[in-house]
Amino acid sequence: LQSARDGAKMTLDYFTLDPGSEWSLVGGVAGSRVRRYASFVGAAVTRILELYRNTRESATASVILIGHGLGGSVAKMAATSLSNPSSVQIIVTVNTETQYLVLDRDMEAILADLESEWSLRLEKTRHLSLVTISDTPRVSERVADVSVPVPRGSGGTWCREMVSRVNRALVT
Repeated sequence: LQSARDGAKMTLDYFTLDPGSEWSLVGGVAGSRVRRYASFVGAAVTRILELYRNTRESATASVILIGHGLGGSVAKMAATSLSNPSSVQIIVTVNTETQYLVLDRDMEAILADLESEWSLRLEKTRHLSLVTISDTPRVSERVADVSVPVPRGSGGTWCREMVSRVNRALVT
């Protein structure tokens, strides 16, 4: 996306990761699979930033991670595992604070670690701005820097509307 404001040109590049059919309900809640996907997201962030290494933007280049549902937790895991913490400055989660079906101890440990790490905002998460968008009022305000409750409307357009709102916010 490109936007011009006050004569300046701003470009926002998008990259999308899609785990495909592996991200099924049963596959998505297996801790080992979630850890592998978080590792993949971390590697993708590193590779994306390598693409900007010799450009004007290289000094300020960072990635904004946006995740829906369990993808928001994966984004949090990936951001805290990066060797260069400043690679990610902002995480936007959409309906991530929902209850997951936990079928193994590894997934239970992942969720406990995330809760602990993000509620305390320790060294790995202190620099990150966390924005949460949810259709329920139970979003944990002690964890997020910005919590936005957005009521769910009728039909299946809520997620599409959230993508559109996030896009507008990032460009402006």
